[in-house]
Amino acid sequence: MSEGERLPGPESARYLRVMRRVVKSDRRPLEIKPQAESVWICMCGLSKNQPFCDGSHKTTRDEEEGKTYEYDAEGHRHEI
Repeated sequence: MSEGERLPGPESARYLRVMRRVVKSDRRPLEIKPQAESVWICMCGLSKNQPFCDGSHKTTRDEEEGKTYEYDAEGHRHEI
């Protein structure tokens, strides 16, 4: 099914189905703005306050492109 394809709904009504997806960004968090204040969702996987960002992504700033890293419980980075 493609994004935006129309599907029959309950009682023969028609509605627009929109497929949403989160595209992971290893370098910064995702901002959600449905409230009076923004909510930041962790996208790097390093936050100790999942699913919310705690700023841990800042440790990834000097990672080299094309390399994969993992971080241990103390926050030490290791290339894998």
